[in-house]
Amino acid sequence: MCNLPLITGLAFSLIYVFYTGIYSLRKVVNECTLHSKFTLMKTLVIFAVLLMATSGYSFTSAPEKSKDQSVSVSTSFQTNDFTYFRIHRQAKNVALGWGISSLDGVADFAIERSYDGEFFDVVNQMPCNGSLKQSWKDENVFPGYIYYRVTCVMADGSTHSTEVLSIHINSRG
Repeated sequence: MCNLPLITGLAFSLIYVFYTGIYSLRKVVNECTLHSKFTLMKTLVIFAVLLMATSGYSFTSAPEKSKDQSVSVSTSFQTNDFTYFRIHRQAKNVALGWGISSLDGVADFAIERSYDGEFFDVVNQMPCNGSLKQSWKDENVFPGYIYYRVTCVMADGSTHSTEVLSIHINSRG
């Protein structure tokens, strides 16, 4: 069974000893030669690694790539292939406009709206019109902050979204 007060007390004691030791070491370091300072630093690094290892930290190296692994690069539409995304007030509506750099693999666009910037609802899904420039008008807006993003739906089912933009509507007219 775990004895939490004992473990907590030991942890605080270890921290106190560590910080007291650092304060004392500062005096010693000022009086050491360069070789002694290097040895002292190696000792401190080893101590820090041991302290982290016993605290539950784990050290893992990155997996190595074998020479015969191939890397595939997609030439279809990517997130950064949105050339622009703009929104603006247009009378009682909000107009959205965006551009893409390529039509390859693009199936449709989902226009998403949010009133809190976190939870988005799809308010319209429209097919790609064969142009690099797209637009849509939101005719159902209410006062307050409104957040928009456009998600490109690819023919293979993958999706790519624009950045989120917001607009503040003061009144409906």
